[in-house]
Amino acid sequence: MEAEKKLEVGGWRLEAGNTCRQRAVASNLQPPTGKFPPRTSSGAQRNAPPTSNPQGFTLLEVMVSMVLIATALVAVLHLQSQNLELQSEARFMTTARLLAQERIAWLAGNPEGFREGRDEGGFGEDHPEFRYMQEISRTGLTGSLYRVTLEVFDDETKRSERSFSVETFMYRKRG
Repeated sequence: MEAEKKLEVGGWRLEAGNTCRQRAVASNLQPPTGKFPPRTSSGAQRNAPPTSNPQGFTLLEVMVSMVLIATALVAVLHLQSQNLELQSEARFMTTARLLAQERIAWLAGNPEGFREGRDEGGFGEDHPEFRYMQEISRTGLTGSLYRVTLEVFDDETKRSERSFSVETFMYRKRG
């Protein structure tokens, strides 16, 4: 009885017998092409290592992709949060600057409303979420030059760090 040894490599089956004669027999009638080995009738690949699965992903690959997606999502949500905060701050600064200009123009054009000291108030029905605090004082240079300090607050958030301040000088003739 002749002892036979068989070895399959890349779709080719090599057989060696007692005669030390080797012959190559094609198991598939086609030489290997460098692609995946042909499938058997059950759908499994011939000569495929038991750990490879070209039709799906491993659990590790899925977990790594989930971590990457979660990290990207957290970054996007953080940027969105910062964007909303910056947009709110820009809206406040623009509105507060315009309201301060309006108040200073009112003081410049209204001689009976121009009085030394501190005053507080709001901006009426148009801007109920804003309030102001003003201080008018004489400078030491002449009796007709006044320092006007005006601070506009956002009454909606009740935060003191969200304010806009402007300081200017006004000249008033003594009457």
